Amino acid sequence: MLLLVAFVAAVKAQHVIETSCNSDSTYSQSTCLAQLKNHLATCSSSGASQCTIELRAGEYHFLYDSSYNEYQGLLIDGLQNVHIFGSATAETKLIMHGKSNFFQVSNTNGFQMSNLVFDTHRVPFTYGRYLGMVNNQMTLEFDASEYPFAGFVDGLNYNWLSQVNAVLGYDADGQHPIYPDIWLSGYCAATINSADPTKSTLTIGYDQNLAWVMSQTSGVDYFIVRHETYSRNFLQAQDSQNLRFSNIVVYSGFSMGFVGLKTTNLEFDSVEIKKYSTRPMSVNSDGVHLALTSGVISIDNSVFEGQGDDGLNVYNYFFRVSATFAQTYPNVVQITHRNAASVAWQVTPGDVFEFRNGQTLQPYFTATMTQFNAAYNYATFDKVIPSDAQVGDVIVSVTRLPSHVAVRNSVYRASRARGTLFKVSNVVVENTVFEDITGPAILVQCEAAQWLEGTAATNVSLTGNTISHCNFAVAEQAATVTVDADVSVNGADTPLQSGQVHKNIYIVDNAFDMSRDTDPDHMAVSVAVTENVYVNGNVFTVPAAGYLVLEQLSCAGDDEFVGNECVLPTGLTTACVTDPDRGLTAAPTQPTAPSATTTPAPTTTPAPTTATSLTAHFSADFQGPTPKTGWSYMYNSGGAIGDAANYVALTWDSSSSWYTGATNFPWGYLAAGGGHPSVSSGIDRFAIAAYTISVAGDYVVADSGVTAKDGAGGNGNELRVYVNNGLKSQQLVANLETVPFDVSLGTLAAGDVVYVACGPNGEGSYDYFEWDFKIAILETSSSTPEPTTPAPLTPAPVTSTLDPTAQVLRQLHQVLRQLHQVLRQLHQVLRQLHQVLASTAAPTASTAAPTTPAPSTPAPVIVTPEPTVLTSVSTTPAPSTPAPVIVTPEPTASTAAPSPSGPDESSTSTLRASIAALSVAFIVMLHDVL
Repeated sequence: MLLLVAFVAAVKAQHVIETSCNSDSTYSQSTCLAQLKNHLATCSSSGASQCTIELRAGEYHFLYDSSYNEYQGLLIDGLQNVHIFGSATAETKLIMHGKSNFFQVSNTNGFQMSNLVFDTHRVPFTYGRYLGMVNNQMTLEFDASEYPFAGFVDGLNYNWLSQVNAVLGYDADGQHPIYPDIWLSGYCAATINSADPTKSTLTIGYDQNLAWVMSQTSGVDYFIVRHETYSRNFLQAQDSQNLRFSNIVVYSGFSMGFVGLKTTNLEFDSVEIKKYSTRPMSVNSDGVHLALTSGVISIDNSVFEGQGDDGLNVYNYFFRVSATFAQTYPNVVQITHRNAASVAWQVTPGDVFEFRNGQTLQPYFTATMTQFNAAYNYATFDKVIPSDAQVGDVIVSVTRLPSHVAVRNSVYRASRARGTLFKVSNVVVENTVFEDITGPAILVQCEAAQWLEGTAATNVSLTGNTISHCNFAVAEQAATVTVDADVSVNGADTPLQSGQVHKNIYIVDNAFDMSRDTDPDHMAVSVAVTENVYVNGNVFTVPAAGYLVLEQLSCAGDDEFVGNECVLPTGLTTACVTDPDRGLTAAPTQPTAPSATTTPAPTTTPAPTTATSLTAHFSADFQGPTPKTGWSYMYNSGGAIGDAANYVALTWDSSSSWYTGATNFPWGYLAAGGGHPSVSSGIDRFAIAAYTISVAGDYVVADSGVTAKDGAGGNGNELRVYVNNGLKSQQLVANLETVPFDVSLGTLAAGDVVYVACGPNGEGSYDYFEWDFKIAILETSSSTPEPTTPAPLTPAPVTSTLDPTAQVLRQLHQVLRQLHQVLRQLHQVLRQLHQVLASTAAPTASTAAPTTPAPSTPAPVIVTPEPTVLTSVSTTPAPSTPAPVIVTPEPTASTAAPSPSGPDESSTSTLRASIAALSVAFIVMLHDVL
């Protein structure tokens, strides 16, 4: 759950707007936009700590006001806790007339928008059927009632309809863009058929590029003429934090949908940017475009369809070093970004910057920018810059990077370019559908070339997604899921060919439908310049045998390709093909059965060990409006922390799905993923999670971690653990630091209370934290312990906003998926049992004397438990595929005749080892999931 500042009951401004503001049917006198502006001005002048504007059900028309900055639209500036919302039971629709942003949000803390539908009076494109080229001019037949060029009733100037920025092919049957994609600077003229508007024609004026491309094009019957491409965004937020959008539909926009620049914490829940009715496109550019964004980015239960560019792009800016001054000013460099005259608005003194070599992208230096000269783009740092820094290197603010990006249970469909782009770390994409996207469904890229969008990615987890018919047209690359890096060589974008830039890429349990991919140069997955790659448990539907499902280039560390299936469109299985020249081969899908005379390697019985049994898990147990049995959520209202008599229960806030307090707990709350403490009356107010022990025993806090997400102005947090009033652990957590707080609680009796509390460290703002922990009882076991597997490397994900039932169903789905994998492995072991029994059957009397068999090394039995992708905050970075349990029988050379009485002891031992390995894997899976 994102930090959305708690609305305090100081000064509230509440406003209601009715549809009567439309004035009349011509909309030329509509006052709807003016009323919204006036209400916001009142909120600002009154100093209200909460401003709500309700639009009653109905349709509202916003007229672009030339006296009002057209780039701003409706300006929300310098406010806090603004909530604009429509009816929850009937449609509330806002329609923009003219070319303008809808909303501009700046310097605002706490902005919510919910239950609203948005559209434009005239979409920024025209769609029609291709009639042909005459005298280098393109002619389309279109419906003037859907795409009018005359007869607007609002009195505004629509002269932008006479220009053409691009022409894009469209598959009317498949309902997605196709080649060609023609960019031009042209004009157009419409001829309206008044008798039958559907037979109107649009003529696109002479353009050499258009004429040449169309001479090479055939078989394309429909086109989208884009009058605008990158101009006015639906909503642009800058220098703002804690933004939440829920139950929002956007049908059209002149450029991008949601844009965030220097923002912190954004949540999109049930947001749809999609095509209206028969339109071929929604917004004209990206659906969601986020740069220099920090904190948590969460996208849940949302749909992104028909974008004119990418569905989602999350990145930071690379700045290229254009001059160094080692001899005179050794801590100063001159920087630029795509030849911009000034980059002052993109940089922030006080941010920490990372320096990377411009050709290898390897990091070599980190320093804090202390000042910036906007006139000359001179950046001064707090340290002397290494002498080997050179022109062409790149720097990036690591302060302006998100802590987590989570995309869950969403749909990306029919965009002109890519589904999602990630140029940041700690990314989770799960249970999401990608289809009919012309470029990669998912692109992870470090781009230090034309666009200068950084930076390297660490801990990217793609799990449980369904991907079909992507990477086939305008933005196609080598693979449907591509991980790579680009540098500039002689001014040209060039893929990086050596070294490792990214780290920990997990592509697990996805379904790839590649059956329509007929390009011999394409593949399902391509991963380059990455350390540690895990491609496991996926199902690839391939167009033909021999189709390449995975290539790797210059990867190092762990390489896993385990438990994947490749299926032909007929349903028959086929071998999964990977690029053997890149050093990665598939694990055998059916291990060869061990020889009947094989002796397994000896095993030892370990000494008894101490284990834990889970009693309570904060994130998994968190619920509202009533806490789960044993739990309570509190803050120290009555005095200092450490005395339980001072603690008061928090109350459930259903609108935010968290627990919050009264007026002496400003900004404070506790949610499933973390919370925010406070300071009032000079007292540090801690957010407290309390658990009451029901069974006596020896207890520990385990699997714990807390991360301070204070932002630029914070000084960290304080973490304490108490049993009753006895302090068990106390530590300070620096800003952006993640620390565990596992601690022994000793022997506890039923009724004892464990308090885990996070405080503000003396300063009450900028104190957002994320945490998770378990409370477990110690127990002793003499049984064989579970094998040690790598700890899951899961970026602390955003807490899902799904209701508890949906969370349970999601976890059940994960369990069933893993159970399927284990059952499939059980089938392999039973197959081996059949082969062993068959090979050791009693010989008949006529059987010849046995010959001495050649020594053989049986194939290992590989049992790989599926990874568990946690949905709670973890202290470790991204889901790792647990190491496979490998049982490899040792080769023997035996001259003994087969036993006439059945399987010998060695084959039985081998079988026991295989079944034991499978059992261990099953136990590991249950432990991870349950």
